[in-house]
Amino acid sequence: PLPISVGNVALGFIVGGHSAPCTPSWGGYYTLSQAAASLNLDARIAQVKAQGGAPMLSFGGEANTDLAAGCTDAQRLQAAYAQPINRYGVSAIDLDAEASNLNSAADARRATAIAAVQRAQAAAGKPLRVWLTLPVSTSGLTPTGLAAVHDMLLSGVKLQGVNLMAMD
Repeated sequence: PLPISVGNVALGFIVGGHSAPCTPSWGGYYTLSQAAASLNLDARIAQVKAQGGAPMLSFGGEANTDLAAGCTDAQRLQAAYAQPINRYGVSAIDLDAEASNLNSAADARRATAIAAVQRAQAAAGKPLRVWLTLPVSTSGLTPTGLAAVHDMLLSGVKLQGVNLMAMD
């Protein structure tokens, strides 16, 4: 048998909990602790890392409520992003902003919180690469997508890149 090699792995989606919008959850179904107990997720992520893989967390998505859309308390939002980043020890995240989760209020909150998390990670010697996944039209990024990029840059987020969501 061929050896299995693990490369980059994207895990998603982390969103706000159904009854607790400032609590990060996996798809609105599992808190981080529940995912560790029910899905053995902490151990699985550690295994990916032990095999040389680089897990990346993806926040948002079309379904459920994005943390930035549901959590309006700035400090709690920053903590909600930092909690899984620190728990799983990742060095890269993706922010998949689309549908109703892509709006000016959520964009501003997301950008401010991520900038603070990125600064804290850098200060701790753990640089955080931040990607955005945004909808595009046939002419490029949508106006709401461009606004999200603008908010990130204005808040001081150092973006690694932007993934284009062509199916939108």
